[in-house]
Amino acid sequence: MWVLKAYPAIFVFWLVLFPAEIQGMEGTASPDASPRTVEPRQDESLPQEPDTDLQSTPDGAASPEEGSRENAAVDPRDTFLDFNHTLTVFYGQGSNVDLRMIPGDILQMELDMEHTFFHALNYSYAFYRTGDFRFYPFNYRMRGVRLELEGQLTKHWGLQYNYESHLAIAVRTPDLNPFLGLTINIAYGDGLSYAHSKPSFEDGPDGMQAGPRYKLQHFMGLEVVLGWTGLPYFQLVAKIHHRSGIWGVVAPPGVGSNFITYGVRARF
Repeated sequence: MWVLKAYPAIFVFWLVLFPAEIQGMEGTASPDASPRTVEPRQDESLPQEPDTDLQSTPDGAASPEEGSRENAAVDPRDTFLDFNHTLTVFYGQGSNVDLRMIPGDILQMELDMEHTFFHALNYSYAFYRTGDFRFYPFNYRMRGVRLELEGQLTKHWGLQYNYESHLAIAVRTPDLNPFLGLTINIAYGDGLSYAHSKPSFEDGPDGMQAGPRYKLQHFMGLEVVLGWTGLPYFQLVAKIHHRSGIWGVVAPPGVGSNFITYGVRARF
């Protein structure tokens, strides 16, 4: 019994002699307690990057970064298909009119046509396209012009019977959409044409019917192409097929011929 009576005095005596041991016991965690995680301290002098993963917008709206990605995915330029190859079947009829007079005569419907014709198969390949054009302040963007390499094989009949082939470089505008899904583009081609036999319908030197004929001449093509956005793989073509000596550069002045042609074009 004396031990029980002396226990409070012994405890007070131990508390006075060993205060540090008691304080250490107070800071000791129990085995069942979960471990505390200590986060590393960030240096406030360094610039902090915002946490983009935790950014949110009201009502579930996309962040500006996500919106820019979506806009890039539906770029308006991608709604127009790019075709690098075309195949065209032409039907043409010769005209006894000077090249400079043809546009006015077509508008007045007074074009003088001759009884000579041709069929032709034309292939072209677009090998280069310039950058897009922007028109300010409307921020309107138009696709760039294209450079194409074209080749054509032609079979004449009527006032002349011969094959003709030409090779040319063409500059073509992009498809413009004026209204109701209609598309239109314009092209100019320049190169060389070779008649595989005598081109008897063509004018001789100084525009005379008599005189020699020249197989190798300059070729120039002017065409207007119509299409529809609902059927982008096919187009209708109207083209002026012109051969000449370029005022004496390739053949004597006055040599050459003009054909008004129409065709159906497939793009792929």
